[in-house]
Amino acid sequence: VLQAIREQVMDANFECASAAADCLAHYMSYPSNMEHQAVTTASWTPVFIVRLEQCLKAIQGDKSKWKQWYAVAAPCTKALCKLVENNERALEQIMSTTAQMDTFLSTILGLLHIITAYESNSDSRFNDWVEETAVYGARILHSTVDENPELTDRINGSAQFTAAEAWTQLLTKLPTLAKIHVCGSIVNMFQASPAPWQDALLVQHVILNLTQGLLSVQPEHLQSLEHNYVEAVNLRKSQKEDEELEGEIVRKIDERKEPARIIARRQKEADRSSKPMIEDTKDGDQAMDEAISAWSSTILPLQVTLEVTANLTSCFVEEDDGMEHDGPRHDRTMIHQALVSARLAESLMKTLQTLCAYQNSRVDVAKEQEALSDDLQECTSKCSACITNCVLSQVLEHSNYEASWHVLRPLALSAGVSSVLVVLTQRGLPLPAQDSDVVQQLLHSPNEDSQRNGVSLLAIILNDPQASPQIVVEATQELLNVLKQGGSLAKVEALNATMDLWGQDDYHPDIFESQQILATFQATLASLSTNKNLDSEAEEVLFNA
Repeated sequence: VLQAIREQVMDANFECASAAADCLAHYMSYPSNMEHQAVTTASWTPVFIVRLEQCLKAIQGDKSKWKQWYAVAAPCTKALCKLVENNERALEQIMSTTAQMDTFLSTILGLLHIITAYESNSDSRFNDWVEETAVYGARILHSTVDENPELTDRINGSAQFTAAEAWTQLLTKLPTLAKIHVCGSIVNMFQASPAPWQDALLVQHVILNLTQGLLSVQPEHLQSLEHNYVEAVNLRKSQKEDEELEGEIVRKIDERKEPARIIARRQKEADRSSKPMIEDTKDGDQAMDEAISAWSSTILPLQVTLEVTANLTSCFVEEDDGMEHDGPRHDRTMIHQALVSARLAESLMKTLQTLCAYQNSRVDVAKEQEALSDDLQECTSKCSACITNCVLSQVLEHSNYEASWHVLRPLALSAGVSSVLVVLTQRGLPLPAQDSDVVQQLLHSPNEDSQRNGVSLLAIILNDPQASPQIVVEATQELLNVLKQGGSLAKVEALNATMDLWGQDDYHPDIFESQQILATFQATLASLSTNKNLDSEAEEVLFNA
């Protein structure tokens, strides 16, 4: 059946080809682990590329048939995107020959370039197809150049693919989400195989797009979107209840042969007494689709922006081993300075404050809103990771550490924020004495990552040569409490901290004896040794312990 549908992708009938591509795109949204299916679906890759190449040539020619060709191009780009994201063999098909790589690149980039000249019109369906082609086309490029120096070198080595003006058009005139994916493509290429043409685009356009994307989300807008979502949920629930009520009426008519009008009147009067009337002239399922689409159109660009920002800032994080990279190093000073000048770290701080403020304002969150909560949690965690990279890469300058601490301190229990606090203190910011309660909050949090970061802050307090004996005793007692009662991750971190501290011959031997640290250490090690769910890093700590 799948092979038969695949053959229809090349059909001369536009509606048939579009429907076939849409079927395959839906099918590939649920990837299979079976090898034979991976081989089968990967073989469709050249089919979609050839069909998209036909679409491109047709769109470049007869404008009167643009709508029909975009109706085919949109599901084909979606299907190809699902293929390259979910099936490694699909990428192998693209990379099989230089000719295939060139055809792929010229087709995808060609479609994106021609969309930059498209002007939106009153035909909403036509506009949707064009935007879908742009977004999925840019997403394909973003995915295929990820950790792919061979494809990146193919782009770097061709004047056809590196024209600054053409890339500038993509970074300024495509739809918002497509622009961010293009930014991600350039960042991925910069990571895989840096070249001078990328530098200019990063400095002039990519960083600007990312900064604007970070500041685009406002709490009031999120609140409005979630309110519409909740209303749609209630509307659909109400309509489902009405359908059940109608079914009950029909059943009772059959059972009692009572007139439908009497049963309906009695049932509705009883029902009105238990729930308010809801205006349900709109279809509940349609309202849900619209509410989810509106939420996604706001939150998805932010998620992708944060992913791209994390990748870009990670390029400047110092290597822990201090070793030089093999081969000639690319001078990244100009780009690093551009990140500092654009005040990227400050934009990330504002975004994090916005997300946390909105999350804290949400009350009585229903089960139906859990998907929205997960989206917000993911954005908060990614934003924290970006700020951590800014600290490690010195995009956030040392002179701003103290101000950053005061911004982040009230948000300590939000996803990922405690990691930033740890990095700030590890990089030289003295832990403010008046903020010792932050450590307590983290240690007693139900979240194991927060507990672990609380242990890291405890270790910093214990490592401070200026700490008084009383502070050392109190911090040691907190550390021992974690060893006895903390979560597994926190216990592993506490074992590591204990080894680092008391592995030194002259580190408070009196406290080591009086607090019976060795006995607690041994008991914790014994309890963790039976845990089969620890990762390799934790297992290494246990081995050392």
